[in-house]
Amino acid sequence: MTNRGMTLFVLTCAFATMSLRVSASPSSKLVQLSTEPKIGKPLSMPHPRSGMLCMTNSAQFDDCFAALISEVKYVVSYRKTKHDAVTRIYTNDAKFNTPRGLHVGDTLTIRKRSDLLIAPYFEVYAATDESWIPIVGFLDTVNWDYDDKSHKLIGKSIDDIHPSPDNPIQVKISGFVKTEPGRQFPLR
Repeated sequence: MTNRGMTLFVLTCAFATMSLRVSASPSSKLVQLSTEPKIGKPLSMPHPRSGMLCMTNSAQFDDCFAALISEVKYVVSYRKTKHDAVTRIYTNDAKFNTPRGLHVGDTLTIRKRSDLLIAPYFEVYAATDESWIPIVGFLDTVNWDYDDKSHKLIGKSIDDIHPSPDNPIQVKISGFVKTEPGRQFPLR
């Protein structure tokens, strides 16, 4: 496969995953859950065998379903085994807030490069002391967006930013994730 073909494949997979994760529209079937599933633990409630796959890390897809917990939309991913262990919980719902009060759309100040955690060919995270990890970038870019006119991802490349205490950068939170311990680490 050529580099161009590989790039197209990665982008296609990524956009397919993003549209699934983001879409939880009224026509989607949301599974009503009373509590948040625990990462690494078997799903203890009935869930659909939807046939949907979500990208849970670079080159890793797991089965997933859309869920509603306390009026907040999530996507719950699980490894399809006899126990269906939960591998990742994702949300970009504006109603969600972390225990520290962070929301989708908030900005974080990054003062050093090590405050950004990069999962190559996947997502960029902001280092926090919370169990919910803020997603601040995608495909080695931060503050990214899709330009409908040029049909390109736009944003600042991780390689082009050099935050410091004297020159901090602002990054925008696009979602939050809980994942298996060590799944996105070590990162570059």
